[in-house]
Amino acid sequence: FTWIGLYNSIFILICLILPFILIVVTSIILLVVAKKAAARHDGSLRWEGVFTVLLTVLMFVFTQVPSILMIPFHQKVSKAVSRGLIHLQFFNIMSNFFVYSLTVKSFRKFLKLKMSQMFSLLTPCVNSRKEQVQGTNPRPVRLQRKEPPVPDAGPATTSHTTPS
Repeated sequence: FTWIGLYNSIFILICLILPFILIVVTSIILLVVAKKAAARHDGSLRWEGVFTVLLTVLMFVFTQVPSILMIPFHQKVSKAVSRGLIHLQFFNIMSNFFVYSLTVKSFRKFLKLKMSQMFSLLTPCVNSRKEQVQGTNPRPVRLQRKEPPVPDAGPATTSHTTPS
């Protein structure tokens, strides 16, 4: 029994295992509540949000379980395994984008809108370059630089005063 061992055990419990259990339990509660609400509304409840949460939690569980299982062996784990566990954490973060894309219709619409706006900005440049390459527009498109306007000096004065 050492204080460092006790500290490590408490740290692991508070920072890793407790949040993991909390996320899994609340997700199960969400599923039960959603099922009851759907039964009350003749099954017409939108499941989009429930599926999004459940897929996000599943990805979290699958990427966190290996790290939690390796805690007792952290001294004996090779650097390659440690790196792999870190990559799993990044995979969990990146997977949220794909989960939302698959499950949330409004997110897909938003992505399509932003992608079309981005490509519409690029299209004139791409079309201009295609025309140059294909020979339909033999003159290269050049931007003309405008000279800055010369400030107006105002009304001309004929008398000059000299300091005395």
